[in-house]
Amino acid sequence: MSSIVKKNFDSPDEVRAPDKAKVHVCQLGDVAAARLTLEPGWSWSSCVKPMVGGDSCQARHVGTVIQGTMVAKHNDGTTQTFKAGDTYIIEPGHDGWVEGDEAVVAFEFNSTAAQTYADQVRRLRPKADPFPAQHQSVPGQSAPAQVMSTIFPASTRPASRSSKAPAPSLSGR
Repeated sequence: MSSIVKKNFDSPDEVRAPDKAKVHVCQLGDVAAARLTLEPGWSWSSCVKPMVGGDSCQARHVGTVIQGTMVAKHNDGTTQTFKAGDTYIIEPGHDGWVEGDEAVVAFEFNSTAAQTYADQVRRLRPKADPFPAQHQSVPGQSAPAQVMSTIFPASTRPASRSSKAPAPSLSGR
């Protein structure tokens, strides 16, 4: 049976706003889609590493850049610059940063970043909760979406979607 699911990043399932970044997450069945906005001066090592520890980002990223320029440097020394229109896969073991004075807007799909973040918090801080009190489950949201939403601590969160109608779905067409 097939279906069609539609959501909009202007009404995401989750919003995360860590230092110099904003992440909107829409859960589309078992696929998580994220819109990332990274401000000038953002880097994994200065904005995320203090929360998760470790020497480098251990997440795998698959996405595309819509605006701005970002750089990823892998632990093996490989460095790549990504600009608007570029697609990417960045394997675990890297740092990343915004280059220049323009914000980066990128979209990622099925990123392992959130799961990796939660695992790192559990490993490095066994008593820490990777799902802090600010994290509230969204009714009807799958576990992968809830994990995806923990990539960054929440500083803003939309109201529960429980009062909203579910995303349209057309089955059998």
